[in-house]
Amino acid sequence: MKIIAFISSVLMASNGWAAPFPGTTSSALIQHERGLFISAHDFQISAENTNWRQENPQSGKGYILTQYRAPKPMAGVQPALTVRVDELKSETSLKRFMQKNIQTYPRLGFTILSQKPVKVNTQEAYLVDITNPRSKRQLRQVVFLRDKTVVTLTCRAHMTAFEQAVKDCNQIVRNFTWSRN
Repeated sequence: MKIIAFISSVLMASNGWAAPFPGTTSSALIQHERGLFISAHDFQISAENTNWRQENPQSGKGYILTQYRAPKPMAGVQPALTVRVDELKSETSLKRFMQKNIQTYPRLGFTILSQKPVKVNTQEAYLVDITNPRSKRQLRQVVFLRDKTVVTLTCRAHMTAFEQAVKDCNQIVRNFTWSRN
């Protein structure tokens, strides 16, 4: 009887460590890794080696899966990095995808500062630095593509604080990995 009571109390106590979805950031299984986000789209990303915190995206932003925020505002704006996923109808190369989509930035009021293919660890990606002169915001987008899944990491901050904020954004981007090869 004592053994059953002991096992029952251990099982009940362990529920206090449970997360709504095991393996998510609220789970004790991964609590050691700061801001780890594991996506159902076969990738993961974390805020490890930064002091940024992971938050749920604002409601109404269906394609944004998660976001990371700096601990405090810089130049009146709190820097943030969003993680967006889009599923394509058919497979394409990263180069073709970006050639098509880079044309939309100026139409949306952005000025393209630079654009280039990059490697993040061993993964192919495309980096775009842009500004929005009206809002005085600067953004860096790093786009990953595998099969039909596009993952866009967007770092944003006030133009005067961007150089400082982008250091942590770059660290978070370096923490991105596809889950399967």
